[in-house]
Amino acid sequence: MATKDIQVCFNVHFDAVSLWLGSFGGEDSPCDIKGTYKGQFTTEPLHRPPAHQAVIELNHERLLRRAEAVGEATAAVIRAQASRRKHRDETLRSSLGILRLAHDFSPAELEAACVRALALGSVSYRAIATLLKSAPPPVPPPLPKVVHDNLRGPGYFAGTPTC
Repeated sequence: MATKDIQVCFNVHFDAVSLWLGSFGGEDSPCDIKGTYKGQFTTEPLHRPPAHQAVIELNHERLLRRAEAVGEATAAVIRAQASRRKHRDETLRSSLGILRLAHDFSPAELEAACVRALALGSVSYRAIATLLKSAPPPVPPPLPKVVHDNLRGPGYFAGTPTC
């Protein structure tokens, strides 16, 4: 079984009448982690739950690696998302949403939607989600090759005009 060290810091105050154990009478304890600014909250990273640690460590490069695992068009969409804003960290939530769509739909469907989104020039989360939910555009049938005696081919027009 793994052991866990716990550091506890408290103040003992006693006088002739009472004994008091507490946290320095509302003032900061010497064991408290100090923030840079007054009133700033700080927490040691090891004290955070794993889910909170994952959110704090989230950055654009990690999302880009996840997008490249889906496909090249998905990675291009995430890059385009980052270039749309002055600070690319502003697009982390929409990029996360786009990557989450791979769980609701297949990664192949997400990649196809990203290819269409890039062709349309619309790389927002809403556009990609709409492309995934809508039917793909119909593929026009190939034109039939008509063979007929009365049709003139290119050889007819190769001659010189007679007028």
